[in-house]
Amino acid sequence: MEDVACTDEVDRAIIEELHHAGPYGMLPRDVASRLKEYRLKPWNVTQRIRRMNKKLDRLIGQKAAEKVGKG
Repeated sequence: MEDVACTDEVDRAIIEELHHAGPYGMLPRDVASRLKEYRLKPWNVTQRIRRMNKKLDRLIGQKAAEKVGKG
């Protein structure tokens, strides 16, 4: 999955953080704070996840991360 969806090391780091988050996941601001060396903003994390999800959904019908929340 990582080979298909990820375009660079930042994408791989985001996916790795989400894997370690467990079943409840993480908020984009938490991912951005853990990956300080890449200087990401929460919006950048969200956009990267959306791009990976779109690419994976188109190719294999799965998503890298799903949104979980009240709505």
